[in-house]
Order: sequence, then structure tokens, then C-alpha cells
Amino acid sequence: MIIVTWVLGFLFSVVVGNIAVKHLNLWLRSYIGVGKEVARLTPILGCTERAIYTLFYIMNQYQFIAILFGIKVAQKLVTITKLDTQKAVREQTEKINVYLICNIVSLIFGLLGGFIISWLPSKLQ
Repeated sequence: MIIVTWVLGFLFSVVVGNIAVKHLNLWLRSYIGVGKEVARLTPILGCTERAIYTLFYIMNQYQFIAILFGIKVAQKLVTITKLDTQKAVREQTEKINVYLICNIVSLIFGLLGGFIISWLPSKLQ
């Protein structure tokens, strides 16, 4: 039964999370008019991150979740400091806001997958 809970948790985290984040990303991009081009590796990277978040949650290693998320956010915010015009900053800020919203939702799906894995066995017994 433990294998079933792990499969369900990771499926929720990776597959359902990927579908939700993909559609949210496309909707937000069209809403603010940023264009719909998404890098090819973005879905693969997102699925991998959610699996890592799920695994860290199960292992009670919350500090690594915070470190990974913090590095991602800091890396994006550093790009704003390198821009030279207000217009460039404004355009980049909109893209970064979409990036942050999608990353927060991705983090939530990763944590929910870990919660499913840790919570479901007690309910199935």
C-alpha cells in the first residue's frame, strides 16, 4: 500500500502540477500580453523541481526546499538589477511576476504531493 501512496503523491505533484502550472503560465502570459513562448526545458525542469520538493517534504528537509526556492527567486531578481532603462525594468518585472506566481503554485503542488504521501497511509489502514 505504501507504493500506491508514493505513486499517487508523485503523480499529483508532477503530472497534475505540470498541467496546472502550464495552463496558469499560458493564461497569465496572455493576460499581461507577454507572449506565449515558453522555453523547451521549462516543463521538464518544473516536473523535476516538484519531484524534488515532494521528496524533501517526505524527508522533512524543509530547509532545502527554502534554499532551492530562494536560489530560483534570487536568480530572477538579479536580472532586474542589470537592466538600464525604466521600460526594460517594467517589461521584465511583468515577466518575473508571472515566473514567481507559477513557481509558488509549483511549490504548492510539490508540497501537496509530499503531504499526500505522508498523510494517505494513515487513512488507508
